[in-house]
Amino acid sequence: MPFVAMPRAWGQGLRPGLGLALSICVLASLLGPAAQAAEPEAERAQLSRARQEIEARFARDSQVCESRFFVTSCLDEARAHKQADLRPLQAREDALNTAERRARAQAQREDVLRRQREFANDEARRRTEALLAPAPAASQAARELRSARQPAADWRERELQKSADEARAARDAQQRRQQAQEREQQIKTRQAQAEARNAQREQERGGQAAPLALPKPTAAELAAAAQAASAAGAKR
Repeated sequence: MPFVAMPRAWGQGLRPGLGLALSICVLASLLGPAAQAAEPEAERAQLSRARQEIEARFARDSQVCESRFFVTSCLDEARAHKQADLRPLQAREDALNTAERRARAQAQREDVLRRQREFANDEARRRTEALLAPAPAASQAARELRSARQPAADWRERELQKSADEARAARDAQQRRQQAQEREQQIKTRQAQAEARNAQREQERGGQAAPLALPKPTAAELAAAAQAASAAGAKR
């Protein structure tokens, strides 16, 4: 079978989709970021129509290839043309997706900052209002009541302290009297013991002359000793 050459016109017919895709990408680059962000859905619709046109043309070209002798090479060339036509569309769709993700992230950051500023402003306003607000009537009345009760409370505290001091002084005086009585009793006990020893010696000596007894203190001497002991305890 003789070699059948592919018509040049058919090969050129595979490329109209590429022209549409390139036109969309060039137009998007000329519009700039502001216009692209303003109408992203419209641009996506254009890209979708271009993709559909490329797919439809590939389907028609595939049918043409079925009637050719070199079907495989014809289909491969058709696929290559389709991929070449779709490549700029895919690149533009990826760029749109990236821009949308960045825009959403930026919007989230701005929303967080806005909420933080609002919270800080509200907190500052509440603090300012709390500082400038007059004292409530109930609090003022409570302070006045405490001021009126303070002298009575001070007098009651002084009276309690005075009673405690008097009770302590009474206990100390009672303790000193008890100590004086104990010393007086000790003196009497020693005197009785001395008299008992002298009597025992007298009995042991029999007829011998009894030694001179210790002088017996009088009641006045005992009272003076007790008073001196009480005075000494008071000084301590």
